[in-house]
Amino acid sequence: MTFEPQIYEIRLREASCTDISIMAAHHKKMFEEIWELKGEHLETVRAEEIEKAYTQKLETEMESGICKAWVIKSMPNESSIM
Repeated sequence: MTFEPQIYEIRLREASCTDISIMAAHHKKMFEEIWELKGEHLETVRAEEIEKAYTQKLETEMESGICKAWVIKSMPNESSIM
């Protein structure tokens, strides 16, 4: 069996307010994985609180220009954010 790597074309762009929900979900997943690596479980309610708080933070800070974020999109599927 041979391994055939897949090559993807990607595009880096500045995130917009329409990306906040995706970034917040990623942030929540990151904390869930950190807890899992520590052998612990992040309760669903707490994970949702983290996601909600991060959403609010991004909404405020991206709109004011305090926070900048970037997203990587795979091509040609423009809807796929990495």
